[in-house]
Amino acid sequence: MPLLLSKLREISVFIYTLILLLIFNLYFNFNYAWDGISLIVRIYLLVFSFYLVFIFASIDIRQHINEYFVKYGSKGNIILFIETRIIPFLIIFFITILFTLIDYIRETDWPWNPILSLLNGRYSNNIIYSWLLLMIIRLRKKPSITIPIFLGIMMIYGMLDKMYYSAFESGPAISGIKIVKFIIFFSFLFTEFYSTLKSILISIIISIFFYMSIFASYSMILHFTESPSNVNNEAGLIILRMGYNYPAERLKKVILKTHNYNLLKELLTLLKNNNSSINFSEKNWEDLLLSGSVEMADLISKEIIDKKFGLSYAKMIDFAEKKAGGEPGKLANAEYFTRLFAKYYADNEEDFLKRLKNSGQSFKIWSLMVLKENKSINSIPLLLYYLTDIDETISDNAYKALKAITDMDPASALEKKKNDPDIIGIFNKYYIKHTGI
Repeated sequence: MPLLLSKLREISVFIYTLILLLIFNLYFNFNYAWDGISLIVRIYLLVFSFYLVFIFASIDIRQHINEYFVKYGSKGNIILFIETRIIPFLIIFFITILFTLIDYIRETDWPWNPILSLLNGRYSNNIIYSWLLLMIIRLRKKPSITIPIFLGIMMIYGMLDKMYYSAFESGPAISGIKIVKFIIFFSFLFTEFYSTLKSILISIIISIFFYMSIFASYSMILHFTESPSNVNNEAGLIILRMGYNYPAERLKKVILKTHNYNLLKELLTLLKNNNSSINFSEKNWEDLLLSGSVEMADLISKEIIDKKFGLSYAKMIDFAEKKAGGEPGKLANAEYFTRLFAKYYADNEEDFLKRLKNSGQSFKIWSLMVLKENKSINSIPLLLYYLTDIDETISDNAYKALKAITDMDPASALEKKKNDPDIIGIFNKYYIKHTGI
């Protein structure tokens, strides 16, 4: 491979510099927790990739085709293609892998985390941008034209990439996008050496092989790594993002065992995008609802709010009281848990109002939000009492509840304060009218 070796010799100083930087980066990451060196090496890696592609893209392929045919026969075309197009990108891919392994050296679950990141496209732009540079250089334009075109295409690609991944966060479309990107990438590489039709056919075969290899790698990691573990969970989630639901059962067992909020949130989203859902039992849902944080309870509530479950009022109110003391402020933001609890409030109104009277601020604010959802006329006298509370947050929530129950907003209509005696009088008349008391 004289042509390959001669071109690599031209950039030997850059290669040695890159090797030294990677070694220094490895040493630094082992001993220090600063990302500055990794950033420097990554920038150099990108510059090196561009320069490597520039060197090989500058080769006049037509000039060497006959030479390789004479030397290697019918295989000359393939050998020239491998030397000038495949090997440069393999070098970029190899040093990207090496850099990623070094960059993640301090992370837990090494080397599985960097492997998953690479398979999922981490630092893949090193290859994509280098490929774009190759395509631009092949136009054989002046630098004053080539550079603006290259920068413009980079920006357009970046925006398009962000747009379609925002539009298709998961599901079969993600797999389709990956395959199409592979086909485009390989097709443009082959067109210098083969006809357009042959280039596309070869690219489709290679792209499907690449896609299946990546999918198989995720499946192997899912199968052979310990469950539950972060790596195992992430492998399952990535497969779900690709549109395949089979890891869901494994992840559901992990959730029931660990009560992992982030995992559950991700799994619910991915399954919905894949037109599927979680089929936990009523007991499973209740256990998850009451076993974790307020955020977990709110997430579960959103999922089951329309289901006809016989959830325990006693357990839910005990959970709310506990969280009001342990996680003050969060309970009031749990919109779906509040709405779910309100469905179980009516048959336990006396007990609930008693707890409200003897509660602290956090539980009191949440309770007023429950009364707003429940819209019980019987709660108006107590709400009128809290409407005059010196705590403005309590007073505001009492007014919101009264407004929801009566479907009136006298403070805005009369342009008076919410706790004005006239406003209290209006709500009190409403209560008397509808209860006859």
